Amino acid sequence: MGAAVSRFRGVLRAALVLMLLAVGALAQLPVANTPPENPNRFILSAVDEAGSPVADLTAQELEVRLGTRALRINGLTRFHDAPIRIVIVFDESSSMAANWRAALRIVSELLHSLPPNSNVALVGVNSGTPELIETPGAIARYLHNRSRRGAGGWTKLWDLMHIALLALPHPRPTDVIFVVSDGVDTASKLSFHELQREVHAARVRVSGAILVDMLAATPATRIVSPELADLMRETGGWNLTVSPFLRRRERGGRFERSHVESPNLPGFLTTLFDFYYVDVPPEAVASQPGPLAVRALGVRKDHERVLLSAPQHLPTAAP
Repeated sequence: MGAAVSRFRGVLRAALVLMLLAVGALAQLPVANTPPENPNRFILSAVDEAGSPVADLTAQELEVRLGTRALRINGLTRFHDAPIRIVIVFDESSSMAANWRAALRIVSELLHSLPPNSNVALVGVNSGTPELIETPGAIARYLHNRSRRGAGGWTKLWDLMHIALLALPHPRPTDVIFVVSDGVDTASKLSFHELQREVHAARVRVSGAILVDMLAATPATRIVSPELADLMRETGGWNLTVSPFLRRRERGGRFERSHVESPNLPGFLTTLFDFYYVDVPPEAVASQPGPLAVRALGVRKDHERVLLSAPQHLPTAAP
């Protein structure tokens, strides 16, 4: 199995040489206005109960733990409208037919929301030859053509997320793999656990929209792929189609179907480039490797509750 996967990766890299030349700008252009990488710093995303970013978070409102040890917060700095590098993994398989229009809208809104100086590419996910497209204009034309043809084919989601990582040869914690999919993988050569190790090593964020039946009775039946949802949580990303971005409201009698509000798409997209850098003591990280956990302390003014997303490991604490 290991030899087969190795051969598969070699074929993928050879096939992608020309495509990666096209997206070389992703690796070559600097991400402006962000501090240099620091092994004792991690990205923290904070939103309110409506799924909108919190702009005035303070260090006193946070508790950070690494393993069993509480860490002192040396600095908390907010970055908003920060330029990012993002690779969109767009599921075009037949299982996406019911959510095809929603998927196209999410990617279109993402292209319009990116801050200046951001760099973007898109990987199409289907059973055919992978397509890697750069620049918002080229992606918009690609989506227009795909909208007329509709969804179709098998899903190679893990393979295409692997290709997205190849488009970021020098990954940064601010980089994002943005997945729009129902989370079903039916044809990948790469296993999820192999992809998971690659993503953790790259230290990028995985965010996106797992598009399933949002009227299903329980969260378990609304999320087809717990693996993809787990990867989003482990890397400090968010999923658009769950709370707090999507809120359920029960209405009517016992047998009436519950009502689901439209997701807070603008707030969700803003989390990609509106976040905090949290600095912790280097000696604490060196002496106590382990899982990272961050929680908000208490309730804020006006009874506002803060929800947080952060990677589960610091760069020096390998998973």
